[in-house]
Amino acid sequence: AASTEMFNSVISGLFRAGKFSQVPDVLTEMQNRGLKANIITYGALIAGWFREGMLKKALDAYFEMRAKGIVPNTIICTTIISGLYRLGMRGEASKVLLKVMDLHSAPSLKYFSDQLMINSDDGSQDLERITTSIDKSTKSSIIPNNYLYNVAIAGLCKYGRVDNAVEVINDMSVRGFIPDEFTYTSLIHGVSLSGDVDRAFQLRDEMLKKGLIPTIATYNALINGLCKSGNLDRATKL
Repeated sequence: AASTEMFNSVISGLFRAGKFSQVPDVLTEMQNRGLKANIITYGALIAGWFREGMLKKALDAYFEMRAKGIVPNTIICTTIISGLYRLGMRGEASKVLLKVMDLHSAPSLKYFSDQLMINSDDGSQDLERITTSIDKSTKSSIIPNNYLYNVAIAGLCKYGRVDNAVEVINDMSVRGFIPDEFTYTSLIHGVSLSGDVDRAFQLRDEMLKKGLIPTIATYNALINGLCKSGNLDRATKL
């Protein structure tokens, strides 16, 4: 008998064979048989449409999945992030990554971030231990290294450990990590929280020199920092 699993295999096979035009018919047939799409179905659809460069179809599948109450797993989150990166939408990819960090949509990413902070009662940790933890995760994870590095950096900044984050960036840069908009936004968010607005703007300027365009999230972090330090006039001019 036909099952959701069988249809999932057919959908994945059609995308692999480049016959994605037949996918809507398969979904209709699935519905006609009273079978419900599950997280595997949506994962195949999102990955397939992104591979074909069809952003709207990929996002439609994602929002349909969320409307049905299905929470995205790590694979789907990273598929969306990498898909957006490949389509040149780095700002949007960074926003998704920030959302994953905030909403903990991807449990393994949250676990990875939290593990970085666990060492002693005061949460201190030296650079060697942090980078060792990242290295272990990059070897065992399906998530691209750059995303894991960014999650680690965001986690450190979230805990107010910006200096550790900068050390990690410097260390990982030797291994091929290139800081992007998300990296800088995390750092700016971290220093803004500590009230060091001048350093936050220095990081923004450094971004611009490297040809990176600040996102809405970057400016929100700067505005929050200015408001926190009482620079309301400067905040309204941003």
